[in-house]
Amino acid sequence: MSVKNTMPVRIKCLNIKEFKKIRLLELKPSLSGLTVIGGRNNQGKTSALDAILYALGGGKFKPSDSNNNGSGKSAEIRIELSNGLIVERKGKNGSLKVTSQDGLSGGQAILDKFIEILALNISQFMGAKPVEKAKILLKTIGVGDQLEDYDIHEADLYLKRSDVSRIVKQIKAELQAATYYEDAPDEKVSVVALMEELERAEDKQRLFDGYVERAKEYSDRQDSLRLSIDAWEEKISEAQAELRQLAERRSDIGSSMDTIVVPDIESIKERVLGAEGINEKVMRNEHYSARKDALSETEIKHDKLESDISVVRKERQQLLSSVDMPLDGLSIVDGELTYNNQKWDCMSGSEQLIVATSIVQAVNPDCGFVLLDKAEGFDLPTLNGFGDWAEENGLQVITTRVSIGEECSIIIEDGIVVKDGEDDSE
Repeated sequence: MSVKNTMPVRIKCLNIKEFKKIRLLELKPSLSGLTVIGGRNNQGKTSALDAILYALGGGKFKPSDSNNNGSGKSAEIRIELSNGLIVERKGKNGSLKVTSQDGLSGGQAILDKFIEILALNISQFMGAKPVEKAKILLKTIGVGDQLEDYDIHEADLYLKRSDVSRIVKQIKAELQAATYYEDAPDEKVSVVALMEELERAEDKQRLFDGYVERAKEYSDRQDSLRLSIDAWEEKISEAQAELRQLAERRSDIGSSMDTIVVPDIESIKERVLGAEGINEKVMRNEHYSARKDALSETEIKHDKLESDISVVRKERQQLLSSVDMPLDGLSIVDGELTYNNQKWDCMSGSEQLIVATSIVQAVNPDCGFVLLDKAEGFDLPTLNGFGDWAEENGLQVITTRVSIGEECSIIIEDGIVVKDGEDDSE
């Protein structure tokens, strides 16, 4: 059986017998706008929506016991749709029968073409997490996979940026705790070289001291010999020869002494003692400079990642701007659904209903109705505002409400309709 859909499918007539809390119900809902099933608690309002859900949604929505308690009769559900199909579920097992106006029959497969599961339970969408709502919208407009790639790329960049930020903070803390010595040289002092220089200076000092000592000895000897010349006339010649020899030697020593420049040993000792402190400063300066260079390199990486994240976000926004949203003002920001720049929890009740139904309609445009259970959670102005929007957009909304007020299209009491405000408009 084939069915041509030129307009979204709506429910024209609903008949329920002995289903859960419903004993008998007949409803001709408005083809656009709100149809409110009212009544007090536990009278069968939700059972009416469950019957639609079971009849159109398939066996997975079959309740554990579909028959009216205590009636002893099997449940019967009959739904006439605006595309000419008649859907029936009868008997103990709730067997499905789908027939067209020309008498042809079919099964669940023909219903699945234009029945949207979310439309049968829009409360499921409204109760979903913000991220899940966004995923449903993205899948509907056909960019879910692309945006998921952007999200994965951005998350990877964000993790890298976080690591780099941590390193930047760590290096800055190290630099703040470190000390830089302006008076320290650029390179460490070689203690070994200083010790060698000291050893050479001390060798020269010892040599010089030896010369001084020997020169004194020679001078003392000269003085002694001069005093003994008169007493030792017989040895004058020998003494004079020795004197000349000593004079020559002393002259040689004087010449050698003139060639020796003894460094400032005390100064070198002080430098040796101070070398360790200087080298400590040099080492700390080297560490400081290295961490300063590392900070500069890391900050460059951080800035590059920031730029990459901005590019990803810009491309994502361009992608979202290029697709047709099911509702003006609808968008995805930071992975969450927004409407007129407001996130879900900041939207009014009517805005939430409008957003939810718009997305559900977009998922399957052939499905022209939605079911909304327990609308008492919305005040009347909110509910009426949503109803006006639904009527303007040709959307059929069947809802339940704990109320017996004038807003109710029908009122159920003990499973039977006690107020009938049916609307035959088509």
